[in-house]
Amino acid sequence: MNSLKRFQLPEQGTRQQEELDSVEPKSISDVVNFNSAGVFYVLGKVTNMQYRVYKACPFRSKGLICRRKLSDDNMCEACGQKAIAPIHTVFVRLLLQDVEQADIAQRVTMFSSVAEEFLGMKAAELLAKEKEPESLAKHLTI
Repeated sequence: MNSLKRFQLPEQGTRQQEELDSVEPKSISDVVNFNSAGVFYVLGKVTNMQYRVYKACPFRSKGLICRRKLSDDNMCEACGQKAIAPIHTVFVRLLLQDVEQADIAQRVTMFSSVAEEFLGMKAAELLAKEKEPESLAKHLTI
């Protein structure tokens, strides 16, 4: 059964043991990656999408890039440094709906440091939407 239910996160507590036995362990990010890779709407389709681009801290701390949101003057509160060339990060909220069972939905939040690619993809989708408004409008709303 290809269903979004396999990826649904528990509302409270943990899942029942029989559910755990029958379900392959995967995370909701697998569904998002699956959908964003271009093989759309096999498990779940994106029914709502909201996004915001913001400037993030580019400095490294303990080997990892900080990526925290910068203030208006490009200062990072965590690092205490001013960023000259901040990273443009995109914050995305999705609502996925199961293809087979319409009553099953899952909210997803993602951060991406490839905001330029994401915005380029959105621009291409909007251009395609102008050419074929009916086909895209039923799958993706912003």
